[in-house]
Amino acid sequence: MLAAGIGTASDAVLALDAGADGVVAASLHTLPQIAATVAGRCPVLLDGGIRRGADVLQRVGDVLEEAAQHHRAERDAHGDVDEDQSEAVVDQLQVSPGARSW
Repeated sequence: MLAAGIGTASDAVLALDAGADGVVAASLHTLPQIAATVAGRCPVLLDGGIRRGADVLQRVGDVLEEAAQHHRAERDAHGDVDEDQSEAVVDQLQVSPGARSW
């Protein structure tokens, strides 16, 4: 069962606690916070909100930034990743702040 119309991260938590198998974010702008909050506990879908190719690129940039943050957290938690190699990968994934100003 999917819970649709999820507008906030706290709504997503409530939906999961109520037994939802996944959530459908109501807004493109709240999608990153909702995805970060559920942290892989369920699929997160988007209910529209993508009108231009730039919207897609912005979401890809957001996902890459979150992946880089997750990678750093994993590295810090486990300490078993080559730091130079890790930083090189993170640097490649990062998007400059001005690059996402559509």
